[in-house]
Amino acid sequence: MLVVDDHSRYMWVEMLKHKNQALECFKKIKLRAELECGNQLKALRTDRGGEFLSNMFSVFCTEGGIKHYTTTPYSPQQNGVVERRNQTVVEMARCMLKTMRVPPEFWGEAVCTAVYILNRCPTKGLNKKTPFEAWHGKKPNVSHLRTFGCVAHVKTVGPGLKKMSDRSKKMVFIGYELGTKGYRFFDPSTKKLVISRDVIFAEKQPWDWTSAVESTEQPTDSFIVHYEMTDRNPTTEGIEEVPVAGEEGGAPVDQDGVVDHDDAIPTPQNSPGTPGAQHGIFATPPSQHSEETFGGPLRFRTIGDLLNSTDEIQNFEYSGVCLLAADEPSGVDEALEEECWIKAMKSELQSIEENKTW
Repeated sequence: MLVVDDHSRYMWVEMLKHKNQALECFKKIKLRAELECGNQLKALRTDRGGEFLSNMFSVFCTEGGIKHYTTTPYSPQQNGVVERRNQTVVEMARCMLKTMRVPPEFWGEAVCTAVYILNRCPTKGLNKKTPFEAWHGKKPNVSHLRTFGCVAHVKTVGPGLKKMSDRSKKMVFIGYELGTKGYRFFDPSTKKLVISRDVIFAEKQPWDWTSAVESTEQPTDSFIVHYEMTDRNPTTEGIEEVPVAGEEGGAPVDQDGVVDHDDAIPTPQNSPGTPGAQHGIFATPPSQHSEETFGGPLRFRTIGDLLNSTDEIQNFEYSGVCLLAADEPSGVDEALEEECWIKAMKSELQSIEENKTW
């Protein structure tokens, strides 16, 4: 139900589930308008809808001294101001929904947002003045207006927030919360309404309603680690692939097509116990590691060294060789024995002193 002030063109809108709620909503709008302007309602013009011609509505207008004017049947031009406003609001709400591909179920939020914006837009009937200024006597602030239906990154707040938890969540912007300096958001993952002011808008990005619910949360039960392959031999160009079983240079195959592992050379490339050997991309790691090999302490090892010793690593999917730090110094005394950790501590102390962040 849309109510328009004929003088300032300022609008109020209420969402109705049934038409029998029209009287209660009109009472709320009337009381609010009278308190804001300091004057009492004298006249009301409506169409001949049943919600306005009911006995209860007539009694309310009579007891309040309100002159109730109605249009003749099929003559909407007699109430042209509100009829034209109705058309403008509906068309604007439809365009907002279609532009950002928002489902039609959010038509109510779109209508409320359209009224909120139109109250802050100049109109011809007021000589390019906004209805908000004509009603409240001051110019509105429009710096907070955002694109309806866009993706928004809402800050995650509340107790129990862990250090590594996401600090924001992707939601859909659906309007402005009246009486609060905040925005209204819809969370598709929980189907709930969220009110917040700490948010970053991606105004050109609509929410993808056709696919599964977008989520920024990473799965915690499993993950896959991918590594890029680097050639250890600078004289060799590219990566030497392992011949497929049965081809020339590959492992022997019997008549049934089964690989005879006893005759195959047990190298990391074709060893049956090495995960990733089927991809044929493992380079042969050196048998002995030294600090000069990797520029660090001996605790650094390759994945190949850990494949046969650590069962948990078998769960990963490998596509190359990478260096892993098996552990770190347990204390300062142990760290001071190694030059790389001494350099790291000096660099950190220098950064703290330069930024004065003691």
